[in-house]
Amino acid sequence: MLLVAGCTASPGAGQTTTTGPSTASTTPAQPGIDVEPASSKLAEPVSITAKGLDPRAVYTLTLTSSDSMGVRWSSSARFRSTAGGTLDLDDAKPRSGSYHGVDAMVVLADLEGNAFCVMEHRAAYRSTGPIAALPLDSADPDRDAAFWAELSGWVPYDGVAPASLRHPSGRGPVLELCSEPGAKQAKSRMHLDVRAEPGEGDLVVHAVDLGARRLDSKAALPWTVLQDPSGNEFCILDPHEP
Repeated sequence: MLLVAGCTASPGAGQTTTTGPSTASTTPAQPGIDVEPASSKLAEPVSITAKGLDPRAVYTLTLTSSDSMGVRWSSSARFRSTAGGTLDLDDAKPRSGSYHGVDAMVVLADLEGNAFCVMEHRAAYRSTGPIAALPLDSADPDRDAAFWAELSGWVPYDGVAPASLRHPSGRGPVLELCSEPGAKQAKSRMHLDVRAEPGEGDLVVHAVDLGARRLDSKAALPWTVLQDPSGNEFCILDPHEP
């Protein structure tokens, strides 16, 4: 089975709040947050700094955002402020939470506005080639990994996502099933294409039996559009087409 392309999405400008500190203080802190720039494009770096915090206290910082397709994103983490009562997310590393920075990863966008990441070197991506991973948002990574493994013939792989698959040859990119930040609300900007190998049966029927949902199309196309159990669109190509 051949899988082509990947599904990604990226947060846009949002709101940031702090709560804390978690340690007792006789003087209530009056934290403030600076976000530069206040409004940014997809691939434009944003600096977030909290000031007026209690020195060396633990705070929870939460970011909420909506992208251009109306998908809401949220991330939360606990940080310890500096001796001067500040917190700079360009330098601070979280103690816990859903945000795992500071990460050597740069988010960019292609000419059509599709987001992609340039990753740091990781052992999990060794020998993948220039396309390291194809991430899919998943409401249930284990369930969706089982779905894609059965449909594609790819096998479980010890990657960095909650569940990962890779071609049994051990070559090529990693298919990553990532916990979705929220319920799917819009069509994915990119999708996977699945091609049957010679001698395989009807993959459309097989995919539906595994839990996929077929999407109706009024156009006569040489492929069939479906959604996986988490709603990610994918296409099964006509095996008779070149």
